[in-house]
Amino acid sequence: MNDEPCPKPPAQGCIIHFTQLQTNLFGQLLDDLTASIQPFYIPPAGPLPNVLKVLQNLFKTMTSLSLRDKADLFAATELPITAYEQSDGWSAALIAATQTTLTELYAFSLLACVSSSIKDDWVIQIRLAETNLAGVSGSTPPVISGTVLTLDGGNEQTFLSYDPVTLLSTDGAIPGIGFTSPGVPFTTSNMGLDVSVVLTGQQPEAFYYAFSMPQSAVITGMTAQFIPSDIQISGVFIAVRAQLCQADPDVSPYVPFDGIPDTLIRLRPALFGNTARITCEGSLNDLNVPIAAEERLVLVFTIVAETPFGPSPPNTIQGTLSATITIEPANPSDPQIDQIIPFASQTLVSLETMEGGTPSAGAVVGFGFSENSMFPPEGAPFVVSSELNSFTIPIPFGGTVTSIAAYFGLLSGQILTDSFTIFVSLNRYNPSNNTITRVNNLSFFLINIPAGTYTESSPGIHGLSNMFPIEINVNSGDQLVLLFSVSANTSGQAAIIEGWVSGGLSIGP
Repeated sequence: MNDEPCPKPPAQGCIIHFTQLQTNLFGQLLDDLTASIQPFYIPPAGPLPNVLKVLQNLFKTMTSLSLRDKADLFAATELPITAYEQSDGWSAALIAATQTTLTELYAFSLLACVSSSIKDDWVIQIRLAETNLAGVSGSTPPVISGTVLTLDGGNEQTFLSYDPVTLLSTDGAIPGIGFTSPGVPFTTSNMGLDVSVVLTGQQPEAFYYAFSMPQSAVITGMTAQFIPSDIQISGVFIAVRAQLCQADPDVSPYVPFDGIPDTLIRLRPALFGNTARITCEGSLNDLNVPIAAEERLVLVFTIVAETPFGPSPPNTIQGTLSATITIEPANPSDPQIDQIIPFASQTLVSLETMEGGTPSAGAVVGFGFSENSMFPPEGAPFVVSSELNSFTIPIPFGGTVTSIAAYFGLLSGQILTDSFTIFVSLNRYNPSNNTITRVNNLSFFLINIPAGTYTESSPGIHGLSNMFPIEINVNSGDQLVLLFSVSANTSGQAAIIEGWVSGGLSIGP
């Protein structure tokens, strides 16, 4: 489709011609601008400077603007960019500079050769941005009362892509703690608002990065950030989104994780032109999203595109991503959540028994990594791979374990002639000698696996332990992992059971 000028421009007062793409993008950026002027964005943090940078990219493409017009628009947008990045809060100088920009954009929109309805929409957006600006004076950072789970992504590059025909996401990515997944196949519908992902769809490697919620809770806030690599985007503009997806513990690991509607974050700004120095950000505040104990969660980033104009715009973007989730107990009487430690196997794990039905090999699980390990002789150290160190982040402060959740989703096609018991224990990882040791002799719980034929529709195996015979204390700096093993209940047969693992641990004072 060609990027033709907007049809039927008004004859009077029409000076600046817009193509259809420029019309759509300018409207989107005004929406991004309005969303960026909020009390919960405290300069220098927040997306406003990046929205203005993409506006500058738009002005560069507008052949109907003279060099002087472009210079004036650049000056009007550059001043608040500099003021914002150098401010500590919404200063009077920053507010004045931003108001000057809004006034300039208002005059710019009145001279646009677009339909009156589009022009009216632009004016409404600019007035709304001015209203928001009037309300940010003296704003302070929001008070965060819950526990913040930070998924920093490890500053690792990944890629996001969309289908050039449907314009919906085909590959997303998942941030972890110290790592980011490679591209993960996704399906989206409803203009990208409904996200669905099967984390076991690429077996045996899979992308199983889902963790289990260790106790019932409420999500009260979220943030997301995407920093694209330096590329040139033309003929299309691209929107980045992040969303928390959920699956019940009772369902098969082959059942898709579906997006929780209230957790969809639209990152600002939409991407167009040169992406150097651009950061996309988004935030959700005052959420009230209940999460049941043992629900499995994964946070995903995706992209969607506006209708492309011109030949072959890029449909894949590389970059780094990160997010936070703010969590509070579901009820005032529930244990306080000081920290949440997520666990996810990423790949299939194998649990093995020897003749006699006793465990012979288990799975050591961090967050985003697992390995299958033979059990050492009694009294010998349990040695694991040094790679585990990258997926077990030291906890910031000590406390008492209040709950542990675990999920085991069996690989389809297995036939178990006996029932089995999964033994889940909490262990410390020691990076100095790559060994694990149980936190204490009672830091474990049991989950039963019934006999039967397991298919893609078989339910997941899961358990929750929040009543321990003695306190399980952990210390600041501990690196915690879960160890899964299995034993046969009756037959004493040797067996291998394969599946994917989720887990979660809550720590109170």
